[in-house]
This record gives sequence, C-alpha cells and structure tokens, in this order.
Amino acid sequence: MQKIIGLVLAGIILITGAYFIFDGIKDIKTAPTVVESTAVDIMNKIDDAKMVKEGAEGVMEKIDGAMEKVDEVVDDAMEKVEDGMEKMEDSMEKDTTDSMEKEDVMTNNMSQEITLRSVDSRGGDAQAARIIKDGVFTHFATVNNIDPAEGKFFEGWLTTDSSFVSTGRMEKDEEGMWRLVYTSTKDLTMYNRVVITEETEADGLDNKPETHIFEGEF
Repeated sequence: MQKIIGLVLAGIILITGAYFIFDGIKDIKTAPTVVESTAVDIMNKIDDAKMVKEGAEGVMEKIDGAMEKVDEVVDDAMEKVEDGMEKMEDSMEKDTTDSMEKEDVMTNNMSQEITLRSVDSRGGDAQAARIIKDGVFTHFATVNNIDPAEGKFFEGWLTTDSSFVSTGRMEKDEEGMWRLVYTSTKDLTMYNRVVITEETEADGLDNKPETHIFEGEF
C-alpha cells in the first residue's frame, strides 16, 4: 500500500514538473517574438523622434528666415524714414529761404512821415520819414533847434518792443540841421518806432542806446 501511494506521489511530482518545464519551454519559444516586437516599437519611436527633430529644425529654419525678412523690412523702413526726414528738412530749409527772400523783396511802394516828440528838457524839433520804392527801404530823420552836449553826438534808431537797428550817426548840414539817411534792401517796416539818442563821443557807434532825446511811432 505504501508503495502504491509512493508511486502515485512520484507520478504527481513528475506530471507537475513536466507542466512547469513545458510552460517554461513555451515562454522561451515566445521570448524572441516579444523581444522583436519591443525592438520594433523602440525603432518606431526613434524614427518618430527623428521626424519630430527634423520638423523642429525645419520650423527653426523658417523662423530664422522670417526674422531675416523682418530685419530687412525694418532696415528698409528706417532708410525710408531717414530719407523722408532729410527731404523734410531740405523742404523746410527751402521754404525758410524762400520766405526770407520774399520778405526781402518789397514790391509795394510806401511813403510815411511823422513828427517826433521831445523827451528831453532842452526841447527842439524832429521829424522822421520812411519810403519803400523799387525794392529799397529808405529812412530819413532830422533834428533842429538843439545840439548835442559837448563830447556827445546824435544817433538814430529804428526799434520794436524787443529789438532795434541803429540808423547811424546824425550829421549837421550847412543850415544847422542834424540829418541822417539810412537805406536797406530789407523790409524794415516792422521797426515802426523811431528814437533819437544822445551818445558819448568816446564810445562811438557801439550799438548801445544811451539817452533818449526824441521818440515817435509810424
């Protein structure tokens, strides 16, 4: 009886061992297929990664090309802006020059005379006139019945509220009248105020008005 049980157990052990051996052999047989499948997946993924890389490189090349075109457009635009600014400056300079030339050309003839008032206690008489004829501005001034103090002389001025032009030293004529004549090719009608001053002989025509003797306005 014990022998029979022993044989049965031995048979069971053999059958069980045979099953595991067979199962192991089956796994060994299928291993190459599994390895091959895994390798194929890996290669496919590598190929996909290469394609992605190539696509990214293509995108970067396109971006670089686009940036170069943007730089070219910006450079071209800057050149056009600079050219436009230069043309604008040239045009403004031309307009300014043309305007100044037009101001210097006096086409309308004009003649005005005024009496100057004395602002000095010594009194005296003075007149002034201005004439525009044939594009020439001429200013006259006369002073009578008064002489400059010793070491002094009379000087004429055309002025505005903010600027002035010396019309020169007055000279005494044979009749004892002080006179000056001033001419210019520029239109000085904007200097509509006339002043006669008494200046220091030693300083001469220093373009610094001193004591007012007569004043008037056109």
